[in-house]
Amino acid sequence: MGSTIIFSEPMFGKLQMPFSEDSFIWDNSFEKEWRKLKGTKHQIMEESLETIFLLWIKQFLGFNLKILEGSGLFGGEDVIAIDELNRLHLFELKRKKITENTLRQMTQYMYSHVFEDAEKFKTKITQNGTLSESKILLFLSGLINNIETEKTGADYILKRWKLKKYQEIEDILGPNPSKYKFSKKFKDQRDLKNIFMSRILLKSYPSISFDTLSLTAESWFKTGTFSLLNSKTKTTDQYKFKNPLFSNNHVYWLIAPDIDEQIYDKIIEMRGMDKDFRILLINVRRRNTNAGPEFMIKFRKEVAVERDNIERKLLNFAEDVRTNSNPHKFEKSKKLHLQFYEKSQPSSRKNNGGNLISPKIISYPRGGEPEDFIKEYLS
Repeated sequence: MGSTIIFSEPMFGKLQMPFSEDSFIWDNSFEKEWRKLKGTKHQIMEESLETIFLLWIKQFLGFNLKILEGSGLFGGEDVIAIDELNRLHLFELKRKKITENTLRQMTQYMYSHVFEDAEKFKTKITQNGTLSESKILLFLSGLINNIETEKTGADYILKRWKLKKYQEIEDILGPNPSKYKFSKKFKDQRDLKNIFMSRILLKSYPSISFDTLSLTAESWFKTGTFSLLNSKTKTTDQYKFKNPLFSNNHVYWLIAPDIDEQIYDKIIEMRGMDKDFRILLINVRRRNTNAGPEFMIKFRKEVAVERDNIERKLLNFAEDVRTNSNPHKFEKSKKLHLQFYEKSQPSSRKNNGGNLISPKIISYPRGGEPEDFIKEYLS
């Protein structure tokens, strides 16, 4: 029998205006509402899935990440982030299904970074990335309209001008807007362009205030999730110095509503090569209300109780050491914790009716149980 991957029972959630951090609610009573939303009119664009995941990432992973980039400009990954263990997390999101081609894409991304220095890579992103407060505003505006904002530009604006004669377009581009005027106005003006595009996108939803959405985007950008991006002068060297668990290990995430079961063996084969591949199944359906769009969410994750338990404790410990800035504790624990985590790579067993156990812990650096090991360094 071939290997398999076991997923948890589905969870159901709702996301609604004002799209702040607490706008996301898990409640399995939403299942009935989710099932009612059938047909293409309730489907979402891939960028909408990316925006929901990008902003409410803790709701899906169970822990927070520092977001570095969210537009796929560096190596092709949809989202790039760093965790408290200083690991890079690379995400590939699909609107329909994880297929062999999805796995091939992620493998290409993986090997494209194999010769890169992890710290230089992170510094390059923080200094040159496009994710900003205005970009988050544009993502939220795109989410409201269910539109791929990367594909909107001069053509979209000119079409809006011809159909609606929006005064805001003439105010910025002058009489008789053109592609030339658009390009000239926004040359090297990324933030100005993002704000302008957001204003025009929100014209489709008069009930949603541009100023209110701008404050929401500002709030998101100032949270810990995006804290590495708040100052372009900051470098990740500072973050590395305070981080007790530096590692070059990457975590590779494949995310979609469904998965082609024929690639289970290939994913598990990658794990056998010590590549930390993980899967999340996120299915989002959309509906319009008087207050704005709502999103109903069905979510399933892999059963990996032991791995998740160990990882959560290590992340909490890392955050504790970083925030308390204890260099002695940092040096004392770094090597042991890295060894401990290396024993925690995902593993699998044949499909005999049992769950996937990940990780399969063989031994500990100093013996004993995981609880004992963690408690010693939390004390």
